[in-house]
Amino acid sequence: MSTNEATRGRPRRAEVDTRIVDAALVEMRTKGLTNLTLEAVAVRAEVGRPTVYRRYRNKEELIRFVLTEKVPSLSTNKTEDPVDDLISMAVTFAEDLDKSGLLSVVVAAHAEARHNLVMAEVLKTDYLLPRNDSVVDFINRALGSNDLIDVEPETVRDLLFGPLIYRLLVVGDDVSPRSLRMLAETAMSGLRAHRST
Repeated sequence: MSTNEATRGRPRRAEVDTRIVDAALVEMRTKGLTNLTLEAVAVRAEVGRPTVYRRYRNKEELIRFVLTEKVPSLSTNKTEDPVDDLISMAVTFAEDLDKSGLLSVVVAAHAEARHNLVMAEVLKTDYLLPRNDSVVDFINRALGSNDLIDVEPETVRDLLFGPLIYRLLVVGDDVSPRSLRMLAETAMSGLRAHRST
């Protein structure tokens, strides 16, 4: 919860917050993010409009809060194999995102940010950067191990996460943990350093 949210209005009630977030998710899935309004969320949550507006100044803040609260985090245990740790983090995130049912909402939020400057700034500052920092930390560990060729961290990120998200969002079949792991390992195989023996 941001400082603004914590200090505006009366103390927040957890059950009201939950109803608002649940209502927002339904609205996002049924009407899309472009057509999302705080008024519609208030009606669906069966709360007054001021109750929603005390918590969120605009729909972008609400979307950011929903994503921050509901989208699985990016984390895994660190072992002696930083490349395998990176793969495990990506695969676990893909599995958790698939189970959450939020993939289409996440993709829609990124699409909305392409033409909505307020959304782009809110997502970048409060949602993407903290998650990206976690990913980059694991990527830099993997690059530092000399088990990968020397490429930009963003290249590693895109080549690893891109196929996983495509499999989940576009292909939609064979998303078992084993299949996702094989896909991630195949994607990373092109980045592995080939040492002469």
